[in-house]
Amino acid sequence: VAAGVFGTKERSVIKSFNKEGIKAIAKQQFEVARRVLAKGLVPIIEPEVDINSPDKARCEEYLLQCLLEGLQELAVHDHVIFKLTLPNKANLYAPLMGHPCTLRVVALSGGYNRAQACEVLAQNSGMIASFSRAFTEGLNAKQSDAEYTKIMDAAIQMIFDASCGESLGGARRAMFEKMAKEDGFIAALDQSGGSTPKALKLYGVEE
Repeated sequence: VAAGVFGTKERSVIKSFNKEGIKAIAKQQFEVARRVLAKGLVPIIEPEVDINSPDKARCEEYLLQCLLEGLQELAVHDHVIFKLTLPNKANLYAPLMGHPCTLRVVALSGGYNRAQACEVLAQNSGMIASFSRAFTEGLNAKQSDAEYTKIMDAAIQMIFDASCGESLGGARRAMFEKMAKEDGFIAALDQSGGSTPKALKLYGVEE
């Protein structure tokens, strides 16, 4: 903590569907997470599901159940990050994102190539990339600085776009740009209709 370290990562791998095994992995991940939390760091919980598992979807669904159970045992002030395999079912891990103890849910590429990983990532709202192999794809030490930089820049942009949900027609990106650059305001309005029209009129919004 004194050295500015934010957290640590604990990685396990699930190869096939076995309830006892998956439950044991999740339990172990949270046991280590609590030790990390006790030191003032943020644990990155990483129970990877092998993308070649014949039971990948079943593993992911049961893993989600186990992870949600683990979250319920954390104290309200504890915060964790999940690093998970891109799921077969889009937005499977959305329930984790809604838990107050979850800081972030990130995706590992897990052996998918960059194009495949980005395509699947873009279908999972709120999940962002933490790619290693997919990020370094196409890079090698024999390239010139210019070639290396060009490939890396393209990889960064592609992964960033996928994290922003570019496959959804860029709707999320367009919303972000509008919020960041255009005039306007955000209002939380009740539905009574009494004071709302008057409040909006003060900002030049007519009925």
